[in-house]
Amino acid sequence: MGRIDDLGLSAERLYFELLFLLESDKEIAKRLQKFYNASAYTIERNLKSFRFKNKNATQRFIDSSILLIDELKTKELESTVLVLQNQDKSALCLKQTAKKLLELGLHVLAPQFIVDQDEDESQFWRFVQEDIQMADFVVIDELTSHDKKLLRNKLKKFTNEEIEIYDAKDLHNIQKCALKNTIKKSELNAS
Repeated sequence: MGRIDDLGLSAERLYFELLFLLESDKEIAKRLQKFYNASAYTIERNLKSFRFKNKNATQRFIDSSILLIDELKTKELESTVLVLQNQDKSALCLKQTAKKLLELGLHVLAPQFIVDQDEDESQFWRFVQEDIQMADFVVIDELTSHDKKLLRNKLKKFTNEEIEIYDAKDLHNIQKCALKNTIKKSELNAS
């Protein structure tokens, strides 16, 4: 196997970012064709083998991918996040997390603003059960792998879908997930 040069690494990084956002080679090819000046079929074939004919074709892929990602990032985020906090955290931490997410343009659901989990745990989880139906993903402060596993098991009781859970400090991936959900919603609305 040959050594991957910097151009190849850049192309690979952009490919995986597009794959995360658009979820299939077919969708990537369809959206790239206006920037790449090739048919969706040709682009998809090149993506499947992840080989471009030469450095010029790879550079065209990189340039086209950057333009596409920039176009996608200009979309107004239409994503809803359920925010939870560990019981040992203060209400101020929850407010700060919610504020950061609102500044990103996300819709925030935070049941701990309404009912304290310590005071009435069953009512708190009823709020979570209702809110999780509207949420695209979950954000929690200082997420440990143990917390994530417990929360994932608890949420599975409320929904049949696998829900993504992020630590509140992971703003980059939160924003990427919100963009991914926005793209999905815009595709559903378009069809």
